[in-house]
Amino acid sequence: MRFVTNVALLLLTFAAVADAAVLRVPFEYATITAAANAAQSGDSVQVWPLESGEDWESQQIMLRQGVILRGMTPLNFGTRVTIRNSDVHLLDGPPNRGLEDTTRVENLVIVSPMFYETVQVFSPRSSIRECIIGSAGPQDWYAIRLWQGGSIIGNVFSGDGESCGLVARQGTIVIGWNTFGMFTPFTLDTRNAPQPVQLSFRNNNVFSAADVVLFLRQDSNAEVVNCIFHDVHFLACVGGSASLRHNDIWPTVITQCVLGDGNIAADPLFCSPPPGAMAAWIAPNSPCAGTGEGGLNIGAGGICGVTGIADAAESPKPRVRLEVTPNPVGSRTEFRISGAAKPAALEIYDAAGRVVDVIKPARPPYVWEPSSRVRPGVYFVRLRAEEGSATSKFVLLPR
Repeated sequence: MRFVTNVALLLLTFAAVADAAVLRVPFEYATITAAANAAQSGDSVQVWPLESGEDWESQQIMLRQGVILRGMTPLNFGTRVTIRNSDVHLLDGPPNRGLEDTTRVENLVIVSPMFYETVQVFSPRSSIRECIIGSAGPQDWYAIRLWQGGSIIGNVFSGDGESCGLVARQGTIVIGWNTFGMFTPFTLDTRNAPQPVQLSFRNNNVFSAADVVLFLRQDSNAEVVNCIFHDVHFLACVGGSASLRHNDIWPTVITQCVLGDGNIAADPLFCSPPPGAMAAWIAPNSPCAGTGEGGLNIGAGGICGVTGIADAAESPKPRVRLEVTPNPVGSRTEFRISGAAKPAALEIYDAAGRVVDVIKPARPPYVWEPSSRVRPGVYFVRLRAEEGSATSKFVLLPR
């Protein structure tokens, strides 16, 4: 009986994967809201910029558990897909159709409506990755509210107003590899949580905040490890238990925080980041290079001149690499993958961000033979896998 049940579950999982859909906005769906309402667990909603240059969107966006919402342009303030005046909810629920995938938002600029959280996370399996979070709110206002846990990884936060921050209600919260470029007090608040909260604040950069305050429920704790606090007025810990280890806190007044091992107070010596990097990278001679916990770098970025994230061994997901060979491409090429045990689909885009082909290989080698309808030019191939994602650029020659 158990064997029959396991086989049934396995077949259900395969059926769910096969049925997973890509809902494109504004091509098949006019709005993100319409696509999100139609999406089922395992589906992805992919969003391109509006041709008019306007922003998405004026309605509340509700993502079912297991749905991925992503922008399809390079993530910067010049070429962005922006959700403005609308909050995004990552909903919780039992895994649907046998899938264990997390709800995820990535590669978007999300600007808050006044008096509302920018993003609310209801599932401990949810994450916000590689987004720009803009905020401008009154005192005691929060950019992100995490109800049962979740992960905030590799984002850029930028805000002004009286106050801004993140509030957590219960569970385990991972906040890592983010850049907080604030012009306002910034808080991480668990005071009114109904259950204990375990907070991991790791490898973040915090710049120019008026002050940074950890408000902790008395039976909650926070680990602050390998972070750079640069030009922060003061860093305070209120309630609970906070462990601060291997951080660069410069120049900052520390209030009520008990410092552990490995903390330094030195100019972190930033340098110009590589193209496309969202975090501030540190110079090779930075006092933050190799002095973090476990001999890793302090802060969210790598070392200038080094390709990739120098702290990949500490990252929540291994670094995934994707190589196109040969490049330029003639009539046939191979995509070589490392760091991903089970590659998902390979998506090929043209320079305008349009999908021209999708490859779902079962096993290596991952070979692509472009059809005659694919014109010569510059293209991008993007790999998505459980271990992470990677993108490579290649040139298709005339045939």
